[in-house]
Amino acid sequence: MNSDEYRQLELERMQRLDEALERAEAGRTNKDDWNIIRYECGAPKRPVVSLKTVSIGARNESHSG
Repeated sequence: MNSDEYRQLELERMQRLDEALERAEAGRTNKDDWNIIRYECGAPKRPVVSLKTVSIGARNESHSG
């Protein structure tokens, strides 16, 4: 990769960040925008958290045998 190609990639990267920030300021960000902003800030991706429902107490288990 030569210096012109590298410079072009850097300009495109900065343009994506600028567009993501504009959408953030307007309250219209999407998941990709936040990923771009986090990456450029050096912050890790937001962890995905899921909840699992666990029943507590006696369970009615029948065993046929």
